[in-house]
Order: sequence, then C-alpha cells, then structure tokens
Amino acid sequence: MYAYVAPGPLEMLILLLIGLICVGVPIAALVVVLLIARKSGASRPGSPPCPHCGSHMVPQAQFCHQCGSRLPV
Repeated sequence: MYAYVAPGPLEMLILLLIGLICVGVPIAALVVVLLIARKSGASRPGSPPCPHCGSHMVPQAQFCHQCGSRLPV
C-alpha cells in the first residue's frame, strides 16, 4: 500500500485558485445580471400620480381607482 502524502504548498495554492474561480465567477456573473436587471427596471418611467388625490395610477387608466375622477387623455 502507498502511504498518504499531504499536498504541498503549490498544490494547495492551485486548489485554492481553482476553488476561488469556481465560486467567484458565478457570484460575479450573478451580481452583474442583478445590476443590469435593476438598471433596466429603473429606466422605465413610472405612471404619473392622480392630479386630484395623488394616489398611484395604473398605466393607461381612464379614471382614478382611488377617487374615481376621469383623467385627461
């Protein structure tokens, strides 16, 4: 039988670098995807508030769902 020999410092460094690459690259890719998704969501203009009551409006609504006033088209 062969005796177990612990890996030396070079092998440990190689294993550490491979582990960091395997873990770090997917995490970095996930961060980039989340930042891009966040920016694309923020670039769309929000719907304007109701001129009468100031509540949040549904996009392309004909009237305010809070106070019932008709909106200018």
